Amino acid sequence: MLQRFTTRCLLVLALALASLTAPRATSASASTRPAANSTNKSAASLRAKTRGRALWPGSRFTEADRARATRRGLRFIYSTALDEANFRIYGSDYLWCFYTVAESVRDAGVRAMARSMGAERARAWRRSHATLPEGADAQQVADFAFGGDAADSLGLRDERLKREVRRAAARFTARDFLLFDPLTEPP
Repeated sequence: MLQRFTTRCLLVLALALASLTAPRATSASASTRPAANSTNKSAASLRAKTRGRALWPGSRFTEADRARATRRGLRFIYSTALDEANFRIYGSDYLWCFYTVAESVRDAGVRAMARSMGAERARAWRRSHATLPEGADAQQVADFAFGGDAADSLGLRDERLKREVRRAAARFTARDFLLFDPLTEPP
């Protein structure tokens, strides 16, 4: 449940990137077209030369286009993270999303953008999650653990809260967190 939003964020970015990186399949009708296609390839090549390296031979998209699409997707995710209701429910997932993008994307500008957005949201998360609620259930403890880990990874450490979460987690079993017992049953 807690990771579904992170999965959605990464899926949105993956779909945006896939639309720019996957070569289009050629159909039978496309292969029977006259040589006018070579004009299109020349135009694509010219555009790629003026705008940057093509993602693949003959691609109309460049590395710059991919970075622009990724930035646009990241700005969208950030705009939804600024919504208080969204952030209250999915704050730890947003942090994880920004952290993973900041660590995994090749483009240094996109990494810096994700890290900056993540650090800002991590500060907000730390303010609203300064202490674990008394009597927190397993899902709340897990949410604090995931959010705390992501905030730590973004450079906003809180050792006191980490100790609190560890103490609280010890009250629960694997079944409480996973909703099944990995020692006696499959997921």
